Amino acid sequence: MKITLRLEEEAEYRIVEEITREAFWNVYSPGCSEHLIIHKLRMWPQFIKELDYVAVSDDKIVGNIAYV
Repeated sequence: MKITLRLEEEAEYRIVEEITREAFWNVYSPGCSEHLIIHKLRMWPQFIKELDYVAVSDDKIVGNIAYV
């Protein structure tokens, strides 16, 4: 599997949040809140869009990493 990293685009926010929710669902507690954290993180003035990446494989987003 070849994975490439590139900057996340605004149109992909929902996809990234859904992937994050699925990745953390019922892992540390029933349900999860990690997808809400990334959603709110993007609204912070400290959020740096140039440090928000998606991992893509076969033209499909398979992961995300963001730095603050």
